[in-house]
Amino acid sequence: MKRACWPSFLLFPAFFFALLTSILASYFNYWSGITCLLLLLCFRLPEKVISSSLSIAVIAYCVVIIGNLYLIDTAYTSEDFYYIAYFTIGFIVFSQLSLNQTVHVYKFIVFLFIVLAVWALIQYYTGKFYIVNAGLRSNTIFTTPNTFAAAINLILFPLIAVNLSVNKRPFSFIAMLLLFYALLVTQSRGGLLSFIIGSGTIFVLVFVNKMQKIIRI
Repeated sequence: MKRACWPSFLLFPAFFFALLTSILASYFNYWSGITCLLLLLCFRLPEKVISSSLSIAVIAYCVVIIGNLYLIDTAYTSEDFYYIAYFTIGFIVFSQLSLNQTVHVYKFIVFLFIVLAVWALIQYYTGKFYIVNAGLRSNTIFTTPNTFAAAINLILFPLIAVNLSVNKRPFSFIAMLLLFYALLVTQSRGGLLSFIIGSGTIFVLVFVNKMQKIIRI
């Protein structure tokens, strides 16, 4: 029993130290998100992380990014390591979710971004309710409009794929239009360019997939 409790006793000082340093460095919001992901790992998730081309690519990408921070771009900040931790831990957590759980999580995230999209439109048309002032560009809870645009694209691309590959549902179609409108009011050129390239790629992949099905028939 004592041996079972010993790892938890060691984790408590590390947990407290991470909380204290994050508060002092004004990174509490980053740290709280990573903590939520780590708490999910404490539960027995239904699936196991398997060795696949995707998992190998994720590991290689993280190694390259960390190597870049240490060796090439030495002017790194602690914020960069939070981003890497989000990416890595998030991938591990979502890889262990069942398909049904993944769908429910994604629907919840879409709902949150619909709320943010409405907030973005209010910011754009009223010029009020800014947490971080971005002029005439909407950013909601994000520091910059470009970051908000990038987050919208991450949610928007799966919605586009769903609307193209399966029967259209009114809710998903309305959500897609609302998120696209929010992307426009960020006035992010990079975000809009990413949307054009990403959506174009999805259109091509869906078209090729449908043509392959027709040829097989």
